[in-house]
Order: sequence, then C-alpha cells, then structure tokens
Amino acid sequence: MKRTLQLSALLILSSLMGCSSSPTAYSSKATLSPGKDAGQYGVAFEIQDITNPENPSMISSPRLIVLKGQQGTISIEDEKRVIVCTVLVADASGTPQALTTVNITQNGQTVWSAEQTVALAE
Repeated sequence: MKRTLQLSALLILSSLMGCSSSPTAYSSKATLSPGKDAGQYGVAFEIQDITNPENPSMISSPRLIVLKGQQGTISIEDEKRVIVCTVLVADASGTPQALTTVNITQNGQTVWSAEQTVALAE
C-alpha cells in the first residue's frame, strides 16, 4: 500500500511538472543587402522567442557577409540552445535572392526549423 501511494505521488508530481513547461515558439526573419564589393552580400537574421506573442524576445541577431554562389553558415550556442543559420545567395531572373535556413536544437534534437527566400532590399 505504501509503495502504491509513493508511486501515485510520483506520477502526480511528474504530470504537474510536465504541464508547467510549455514548448517554446520561435520566429525568424532575414534581410539581404548589397555588400561593399561586387558579388558580396550582407544577410541579417532576427530570431525571436514568440512563446508569449504579446511580448516576443529577441534571442539572436546574427549577421553574415557572403559571396554570391557560396554558402555561408554561422552557429550560435548558449546555455539553452544551438542556433545554426545558413544562407546561399544566387541570381533569380537577374535579381539577387538569398535562400536562408534557421535550425534550433536543444539537447541534441531539432526543435524548430524554418526556410525563407529573401530578395535584395531596395
């Protein structure tokens, strides 16, 4: 009987702890701008925690300088997560566009991934 009560208490505690932590929601945005040299481009990312949509918080804003046709990658690691941003700039119908990806991992597992195609800002 005592063992059953301990097990029941442990299950209730586990259930309550599971309910108290909600999954984190993310959003990302990338901006493409011309670089200083021909064929060079700047890409600025904004990655936010939007778990509370009324009060989103910026968690990272990495910037990359890339050459057209060459992939660029940046990895940011903090105590909670690893964020990997990748970009490849190419000409689409004469207009430079960047294909960007953002992957967020926690405890070795991908928890969020997004892909975006961005045209050159004018």
